[in-house]
Amino acid sequence: MRGFLSFSLLIMALAGVHVTSHAASSPEKDRKLKILKRPQPSMQGCGQSTGVIRARVTFDKSGKIGLVDAERSSGCDNFDRSALRAAKEIRFEPAMKNGELITVVKLVEYTFNRY
Repeated sequence: MRGFLSFSLLIMALAGVHVTSHAASSPEKDRKLKILKRPQPSMQGCGQSTGVIRARVTFDKSGKIGLVDAERSSGCDNFDRSALRAAKEIRFEPAMKNGELITVVKLVEYTFNRY
């Protein structure tokens, strides 16, 4: 049977880590985190038909991904490892509060379905 892989990425606010930075050159005062690229994980090596991993991801004010850890496992170690690697490769524009770039922590959820 052919496998069909469906990924969805759900980002939910977990907490904002209010860290001041250099003043931004943009006249914007507040801006939400903007995801530019969302790499997708591989589900190779998973015998189960569905799974969801929820990862806590630190989106650093420098524009780089910081700490990434699993808050909830999908039940498939290979998928979990692949999802955590994919989360580390996310590209984004940092959030801004009161004209300052800030570091934020978000939940990133990767889901797979095999048909």
